[in-house]
Amino acid sequence: MPSGKFTANAAWLVPAALAFNLTPAAGALASCFHARATTATIRDHLIRVPARLARSA
Repeated sequence: MPSGKFTANAAWLVPAALAFNLTPAAGALASCFHARATTATIRDHLIRVPARLARSA
């Protein structure tokens, strides 16, 4: 979502880079299968399913 302002773009870049790096790290900590999984698989297995369970509980 480029805004044309350097500081606004830099503010978006930092959380995007953190998410990009922390998602595979979380997968590696979860299991050997998730250590080799794609970002979409990690997001489905480790983030979406627990979020649905917590919301409905």
